Amino acid sequence: MGLSLIDSRLRGNDKKMNQLLRVLIIVGIVFILGGCAWRLRSRIVSRINNPPTESQPVQEPLLETKADLFNAGYRVMNISIPDESGKLISVRVSVWYPTQENETAYFYDTVGANLKKATYQSALAINAPIEKNSNTHPLALFFHGATTCGTQSVILTEHLARQGYIVASPDFYDNAQMCKSGGGAGDRRLIFLRALKEFKSITQSSDMLALLSENMRVPGASRLIDALLAENKQENSFLYNAINEDAIGVVGHSYGGMTILGMIGAHPNISYLDARIKAAVILSPPVFPFSKEDLNYWLPVDLYVGGIE
Repeated sequence: MGLSLIDSRLRGNDKKMNQLLRVLIIVGIVFILGGCAWRLRSRIVSRINNPPTESQPVQEPLLETKADLFNAGYRVMNISIPDESGKLISVRVSVWYPTQENETAYFYDTVGANLKKATYQSALAINAPIEKNSNTHPLALFFHGATTCGTQSVILTEHLARQGYIVASPDFYDNAQMCKSGGGAGDRRLIFLRALKEFKSITQSSDMLALLSENMRVPGASRLIDALLAENKQENSFLYNAINEDAIGVVGHSYGGMTILGMIGAHPNISYLDARIKAAVILSPPVFPFSKEDLNYWLPVDLYVGGIE
């Protein structure tokens, strides 16, 4: 009886000690986190009140950025290209290009973080004349991801224009459009998310290849190049004699990267290979629906993927 009572009391004390230990651990964690937060706050306040001076230089970026050679002009064109049946379809195209005109404030209605609609402020020379005092300019085409629009990656497209490129980025006819080049209401978010879900649910290669055609991507993007080069020969076009037709490159993100793969030799229909493209930069592309048996690459390709791609 005595031993049972002692054992019961010991167990009770162990339980109390465990509870006390848990409380002490929680208090310790809170104290540590609170100290870290306070030190972080102190550093931020100190940085604001004491900005870096020449004796305290800001750390240089890892990649050196070239100085701008030009200002960036911007305009939106409506270009007609034929679909698979031969019917002309009007495609809205954002065009950035080098200019000597002054830039003024401009606001894009585009796509932002977490694929939500966003407004992005920049500075552009709207509808300015293109720089023609130098040689003709290389043409770069940027292809956006699924259900977004041609202004998806304006930091990149503007930078290329300031380095002397003419950059054309179409609003592809995806099953929904979250934004539109030049502004204007895109589809409601519910429609956009439903279209994106349907896109991600495609598992058959034949279905994805058919969608590339339906969305005016492959071979539609090559027909856009046809139209831009036709503009290069029209005296009443602002692009007249401005494009170096021997220097055409493509940049694409995600579905835009898949579009490029279909244009440069991965599509099973070899007639879709566009030999005018001299270089490609492909960002996080799905390789589905292509197979290695169909690969027919022949040009320099930069391929970038993320850690979970």
